[in-house]
Amino acid sequence: MALSKKKSIPGGAKLVLGVAAGGLPPRLVLYVVIIDASGSMKTWLVRQGEFIPAVRSALVERGGPRVAELIYGMSVVVSGGVAASDFGPLSRANDPPYTPLGQTPIGTALGLVAEKLTVFLEQVVFPQNTAVRNLEVLIASDLFPTGEEPAETEAGVAAFVAAMRKFNGKVTIVAPDVAAVNTALANRLDLNERGVRSLDDDPKAVLNITFDSLLQASRKLTGSNPRLRTQ
Repeated sequence: MALSKKKSIPGGAKLVLGVAAGGLPPRLVLYVVIIDASGSMKTWLVRQGEFIPAVRSALVERGGPRVAELIYGMSVVVSGGVAASDFGPLSRANDPPYTPLGQTPIGTALGLVAEKLTVFLEQVVFPQNTAVRNLEVLIASDLFPTGEEPAETEAGVAAFVAAMRKFNGKVTIVAPDVAAVNTALANRLDLNERGVRSLDDDPKAVLNITFDSLLQASRKLTGSNPRLRTQ
């Protein structure tokens, strides 16, 4: 699928895949959360429209409103297809609408993340010399693809892994049960050898893990960490 071209918008900024390119902060953290909303995850699903606002509220309470302007994120839900938001500051982020308890084309979702991440970094972030202090991707799923052909799964996984390696991204995987996860796929995606985290019986487990991960990522904003690789 061809990538969207830049379009002019009022004020002289550019629009790339729905993201305004003007006025980026001098440094930021990029965060992507990919949530499987199929039946295997139903215990931990938050009501539609409430996940990202809850994460934002908790983060602002802990770190103040400024941190929500320095974290740029994208939310992806895999169920009955793939629903995704565009990259933007957490302060204005929302959950994409989706069909719950549907099929889970994991490869399609991963390929979409790779595509949108590459466009955002190469066409928006890097041209403005913005320093990306951290790139974190959280995947909450048992990683069993449905609703797509094996070749589609493979293409998406390959594109995602290539993008993570190119941009020095870090991946965290959480699953309902480590013993029941798609181990072969998990091993390919666990690029930083963090292992697969198992969800407990707390219905807010995914929410809490996402918040903790975001909080940890945001601490890089005040550190002297190296910039994201651009090549």
